[in-house]
Amino acid sequence: MNYKKVEVSTSELGRALLSFKGKPFSLEGYRPFREVYDMDPPMMTVKCSRQVGKTLSIGAIKVLKCVAIPYFTSLYIAPLSTQASRFSTTYLDPFILSPLVKKYYRDASSKKNVFEKTLSSGSIMFLSYAETEQDADRVRGVAGDAISIDEVQDVALEALPILYETLSASNYAWKRHYGTAKGELNGLEILFKRSSGNEWCTKCDHCGKWNIPDNFESCIKICSGLTGPVCQYCSQPIDFLKGRWVAARPQSKDHIGFHIPRFTLEARTNIKKWNELRSSIFGSGAYSPSKIANEVFGLAAGVAGRILSQREAINCCDLAKDKYDTCWPRDYRGINNVVLGVDWSVTGGVASYTVISILGYDYMGKCYLLYAEKIQGVDILDQVRRVNELYYQFGCQMIGSDRGVGVLQGQLLKEALGEEKVCMVQYTAAKVPARYDSPGRYLSVDRTMVIDSVIMKMKLGREKFETPNWSLTQDLWSDALSVYEEESQSGRRLYRKDEGSTDDWLHSVVFGNCAWMMMTGQFQYVDTLDMTYSSDYEA
Repeated sequence: MNYKKVEVSTSELGRALLSFKGKPFSLEGYRPFREVYDMDPPMMTVKCSRQVGKTLSIGAIKVLKCVAIPYFTSLYIAPLSTQASRFSTTYLDPFILSPLVKKYYRDASSKKNVFEKTLSSGSIMFLSYAETEQDADRVRGVAGDAISIDEVQDVALEALPILYETLSASNYAWKRHYGTAKGELNGLEILFKRSSGNEWCTKCDHCGKWNIPDNFESCIKICSGLTGPVCQYCSQPIDFLKGRWVAARPQSKDHIGFHIPRFTLEARTNIKKWNELRSSIFGSGAYSPSKIANEVFGLAAGVAGRILSQREAINCCDLAKDKYDTCWPRDYRGINNVVLGVDWSVTGGVASYTVISILGYDYMGKCYLLYAEKIQGVDILDQVRRVNELYYQFGCQMIGSDRGVGVLQGQLLKEALGEEKVCMVQYTAAKVPARYDSPGRYLSVDRTMVIDSVIMKMKLGREKFETPNWSLTQDLWSDALSVYEEESQSGRRLYRKDEGSTDDWLHSVVFGNCAWMMMTGQFQYVDTLDMTYSSDYEA
């Protein structure tokens, strides 16, 4: 018997093979998603409102690609472990157990673990989770062909290059980002603005104008109809089934972006669903404008919260001081502790500096910036020598050294100055401010909590944090002013920075402050070996 090879799209294959909750899989009512299934660009970003079938689509596409391509390895990443396991059981398992998939692509040897699933075709689906750059380390070593990052708005941009490395050996190397918008500075919005930025555009049959749901005002007008979407210009009903994708940035051919508001889907605009949608916008218990933008329209809502204002930064400056100190000052400030904080750059990084800050503290805990220096493009050994020079020049008592990319530098400093003089600091996400890792000989600190300690001093102005005048330190302060605060999917506060900006000086101050707090017994920390506690923690 001769078999004829037939080429089908991913969405057509899904209709033929998959079922979900006992019903055949179909994109009926979800027309804008068809291109999401059928296009295979190197990179794709899908920005959606809530309740549009985003995560279900990720599951379906993963299974279909692993069915269609033998020995294909697909990786799924969510911010939290609970999200990854929920995706595994709620979406992947039902698709894998579709009768035809189970019959032809599963056998006794097929794995069905929560975080790993295999098909008899040799294809594998790995699931993991990563919210921060440090979290992303858990996927190092995985070799994949495609990666899908769900709820990417809650994954730090700095984590993405590490996650992408899992694809470095693949001929496919498909990168997929899915999420719901937050602020304009959020990672999802930044990725979408780098993409082609496709919008589902629909021409009105009555006035002939195009409806483009790319801003809050247009979306509000479209949703003003009592029984369904209406034209934003003439208020007559419009049919989004007649819509089509139009790229805002057609020159971006390797990174395709799709924006999918809830009201563009026929399945979400029947009378019951439409009344619910209108109630969330116009009802007595309506969402806030930012929540409407995020949850219903899939749009970014304003600029995320800045941790410091320029006025607050200027309030920390001593207008009369136009030079840095050159040694430990023995003057009216009454400085009785001096530490050095250093944030090491990635070697050769053009958007990253090694920054050294010398901090002095008086008996009330007020912090003075005595000296700061930014270094770029210098050999690691030269940087370590410079830190040594400044350590002796200012008579420092301890160094707070970034362990993230500075393990080697920290070890060299310890060999030169002594183990007790160098506090290596590793950022983590934890429930306690600090934990001392005895085997690794470093201080593991909760990133948000220790940054909080410094920010609170800065917000109090010269009462708790003082620098030389604005003209001398403006470049340093720009690092702190580039940082903003967001809430993660898990409800944790996170500090992030603007795209293309640096925040190295702020971290050098944080590492120096950690060294001072540890040296003066102000940290509450747990030793991983004896689990004993030191003195009380103070912000």
